[in-house]
Amino acid sequence: MRLLKSARVLLLCFGVILIATGAWAWADNAAYLDATFIPNDHLAIQYNDRPLSDPITLLSKKLESGQAKLTALTEAPGYLPSILKNLTSTPTRR
Repeated sequence: MRLLKSARVLLLCFGVILIATGAWAWADNAAYLDATFIPNDHLAIQYNDRPLSDPITLLSKKLESGQAKLTALTEAPGYLPSILKNLTSTPTRR
């Protein structure tokens, strides 16, 4: 009988530790998510307020207007060499 009672106490302690660990992990994850994701309208980002001027956007605009053209290779790289050529203005930028 005494062995059964100590087994119950041990099981209860294990359950409390398990629940406390789960609650701590959930709270820590919520704090991590709040700290790592910045909304698009944040002042540091301003995706919605400023025009994009990164190399990919500029290449996309050139492709849409016909100023640039991508040529595919029959080998494995496909369009990659052509994309890199259009993205780089100087050979050392790669």
